Amino acid sequence: MAKKAAPVVAPAGPKPLLVVAGLPRPTSNTIKGTIEKRRDVNVVAAPFGHAGPAAYTDDAIRTLLERACAFALVDRNGQPVEPIPSPNRFLLAYVKQPGSERLIEAFGVSAMPLPMDVEGWRYPGGQQWRENIEEVTRELLSAFDTSGAPPRQALRSRLEARSSAETLLLPSRNFNTEQGVLYNLIQERLNGTVPWDDFSKNIEIRRFPFDELTAYYTKTGRENARYPVDTRGLVFANSLGGRHGPARALPNDPKPNVAELRSLLESMFRLGSPLLDGFQHDVQWPMDAPLKNERFHCVNDGDVNVSGTHANVYPNDSVRPG
Repeated sequence: MAKKAAPVVAPAGPKPLLVVAGLPRPTSNTIKGTIEKRRDVNVVAAPFGHAGPAAYTDDAIRTLLERACAFALVDRNGQPVEPIPSPNRFLLAYVKQPGSERLIEAFGVSAMPLPMDVEGWRYPGGQQWRENIEEVTRELLSAFDTSGAPPRQALRSRLEARSSAETLLLPSRNFNTEQGVLYNLIQERLNGTVPWDDFSKNIEIRRFPFDELTAYYTKTGRENARYPVDTRGLVFANSLGGRHGPARALPNDPKPNVAELRSLLESMFRLGSPLLDGFQHDVQWPMDAPLKNERFHCVNDGDVNVSGTHANVYPNDSVRPG
């Protein structure tokens, strides 16, 4: 009897998904319909508690993650939990306050964060701005509109151009820089503590002639391309051919944990932009030298040693020998 194929995530539809975090229950429960009437976007939200660090609790973040992933979750029969298309962009609007960095970390490098904050709010009647539906609506519409304006549009253009030298698409937990692992550099920028302007400044990009990556060029049909090189000297060549199909849907029973939900999103989106199905980097030494017990960090298996011609490293930092 043939083995039943694993369910895959539905193709992208025509709308972005706007995930809303940090609102209390009254505004969280009503904001979806309010925003969807005014913008061509799907909205998901979950209620959060009091303002301050206590708002971003583990339970609230996990609930929001699960709702954000509903388009890619399946029941025991392999049927979609929510039969809706995948989003064509993945945006995270959140109330910027102490503790919000925990929310950003939970989504990894999948979403484009859109912070919301009202300066000079005078607390009429003791009410916080996030409890006022008119103010929340204004803030959310403004946040959503900024996702298509500079500098975020410039990041989107880079991501979706998929240049061979694009550093924004690198598998972030496995690319080493002089400042540390790339994931931490991206997180600093997602939290707004460091600007994006100099993100690629200290990453080496090198052009490789055919005789330096002969096996890879023969396999892919490329030649004389530019690729990022990490501080170990490993070449991260993004592979636009030989990909491994669409993302597999995630079973909703038993309930997936935060790490599983984040890994799913990171396999499909980078900083809000959709990734090609099966997109990966072939990580290798120049001159066709083989990997010999080279250490990588796999999101599924932890630290692993890889030997062979190269390692396939996916956007969520899943690693397998080439």
